[in-house]
Amino acid sequence: MKPLSFPVLLTILLTLFIPFNTAFPADQPAGQVASQAPVSAAVLRAKIKEVEANVDLDESTKGKLTNRYRTALSNLEMAASNQKTAEEFLKSRTTAPEQTRKIFEKLEQAKESSKDPLSDLKLKITKDTPLPEIEQLLHQEDANFAAILAKLSDAKEQLRIMLNRPAVVQKRLVEAKGRQAKISDEIQMPAPKTESPQEKEVRRWLLVTEELALRSEIKLLDNELLSQPMRIDLLKAYIDQQTWGIKPVEARVHKLQEKLGELHIAQAKKTQVETQVAQQLAKGKHALVQGLAEKNAALSEDISFLATHLEDLINRKDDVLKETERLHDNYQISKQRMELVGMSQVSGRN
Repeated sequence: MKPLSFPVLLTILLTLFIPFNTAFPADQPAGQVASQAPVSAAVLRAKIKEVEANVDLDESTKGKLTNRYRTALSNLEMAASNQKTAEEFLKSRTTAPEQTRKIFEKLEQAKESSKDPLSDLKLKITKDTPLPEIEQLLHQEDANFAAILAKLSDAKEQLRIMLNRPAVVQKRLVEAKGRQAKISDEIQMPAPKTESPQEKEVRRWLLVTEELALRSEIKLLDNELLSQPMRIDLLKAYIDQQTWGIKPVEARVHKLQEKLGELHIAQAKKTQVETQVAQQLAKGKHALVQGLAEKNAALSEDISFLATHLEDLINRKDDVLKETERLHDNYQISKQRMELVGMSQVSGRN
């Protein structure tokens, strides 16, 4: 079963930020945002160069004008970026369900085939496989297992973030619409009499482009909320796929650990027998030879104990990892419940 690339999946799932828009049709291309603006980016860049080259303006006026032109230009760029993201969210309402369906199809096929996760491992290890080769293979499988586990953990964290997004989005929608209303009032207000025609023009451009950026953001946020159920389903499907896919890797790691432990113990026992024989042969010989034999025997016993202890630690490590993952999942569930309770209380007071 070949899973989707995690970075590609997250690009689809987590292009987060949105706005509702009464001015842009749902299917309007991002390139058309510029046509809605009262001034183009090219004009704003030209104005900045014009002000910088004007020797008749003092530095304070130059700084204020160029800053406003740049802010208006930034607003246009933000509006275009928001519109593009809004279109991606809109597109995901169609593409995400199809991708989810394909993932589940592959997952069901994998489960039905029930391939032995250790079958390929049995071809790599025999009774004659050298110990260093098994250690290297375990190192590789351990690294692979850790990488998949990290992706799975990251995906679960992204799911937690996505589940909390609606509250964040709603708050931002209220802020954006409130700012829109203020801009509308500011646009209707007469310009200060002390402003020059150029200052009046750039002030209006600044307000109108900010309003355009806000409209595009609101559209993005609305599309995010509308597409969230589909994107959450896709992320959950990805998590299910990775959870199933990590099982054979974990099984290979366990098998290699068992094999390595067996070889260590066998090697320790062999060493212990050899040292015992050597100790027997050393009897009656020079005291130095007997002393060395006794030290070797004691060392072989230590090695045998450490090999057995190592196998026990490996087994305990697996139990600790599983318990840690269980506690982490329980913590995330409890945290989400507390957040939901808090939101319910706030809603009740409102």
